[in-house]
Amino acid sequence: MRAHASVLHLDLDAFFAAVEQRDKPSLRGKPVVVGGVGGRGVVATASYEARRYGVRSAMSTREARSRCPHAAFLSGRFHAYRSTSSAVMAVLRAVSPLVEPLSLDEAFVDLAVATDPDLAGLEVAEVTAFAEELRRRVHEATGGLTASIGVGTSKFIAKIASDLDKPDGLVVVAPGTERDLLRPMHVSVIPGVGPATAERLRRAGIHTVADLEAVTLEELTSLVGRAHGTGLFHLARAEDDRPIVAEREAKSVSVEGTYDTDLMDRRLLEALVTRQAGEVAARLRKNGLSGRTVTLKVRLHDFTTLSRSSTLTSPTDAAATIGRLARSLLGELIDQQVTSGGVRLL
Repeated sequence: MRAHASVLHLDLDAFFAAVEQRDKPSLRGKPVVVGGVGGRGVVATASYEARRYGVRSAMSTREARSRCPHAAFLSGRFHAYRSTSSAVMAVLRAVSPLVEPLSLDEAFVDLAVATDPDLAGLEVAEVTAFAEELRRRVHEATGGLTASIGVGTSKFIAKIASDLDKPDGLVVVAPGTERDLLRPMHVSVIPGVGPATAERLRRAGIHTVADLEAVTLEELTSLVGRAHGTGLFHLARAEDDRPIVAEREAKSVSVEGTYDTDLMDRRLLEALVTRQAGEVAARLRKNGLSGRTVTLKVRLHDFTTLSRSSTLTSPTDAAATIGRLARSLLGELIDQQVTSGGVRLL
């Protein structure tokens, strides 16, 4: 953790849907859902008007339609999202040389190296006023989009803070108050605590971050393993020293498919993964790129999403190499739990 609240996390509110509402005045104030519009589609973003009906990201489009049948369901215009994102990142990079985009709609900014004289002391009042001005600049640069900002002494705290007052909110966590903020929260607020880990902790009587903080490192590693347990032990105490790393270029190339029926045949799944690996390799070569880490994402029939990754010793753009690694990752997932109900997305 840093001595000052100098890590800023900016998250554009309901980004894809907000861009659609900005560009299509008839949609403003109405529920908008962006994502796959077919029967097997998945919601990418729901406007806040749609969220009032229980629509959320990663929900099936079918369920979203049943909850909010009068919403506008749109497949999305990624050129508009990318150009808007670029405008936001330009605003952030004018503030600090260290900007770490996480996706099109969110990024970390290191205020400790910002050039603005108003941040000379990095006191809470200075940081708060600066963040308010930054929200205004983003609103102006995007033609009216809003952003929620969190500022804290670490990435972990800043990201949590940006979620506390959505949409169009600002929360600055003063140094020394991090544990008080975290303690009442459910353990799922900690990165890496998904449903399975949360259930394991619940069975051990651990529900809140305060409960987790009271558990020894030895007890945690026996519950969830050494690597995961060590990470949880430190984050429960707000200990996070990850640096902000500036990334200006795309860091991944991917291909995804959602299928009309749940797939269970292993040979068919392997064939689909092989084809996807070929498409990824072709896109890499077309853009003069190569990569070292292959990741496979699998979404099951019940919307459980699993992923596995493997890293090569040197970069590649070869379809055969990517395919071999992807099939190996698929085998690991199938052997563990995939075949119980079928695969809807690869």
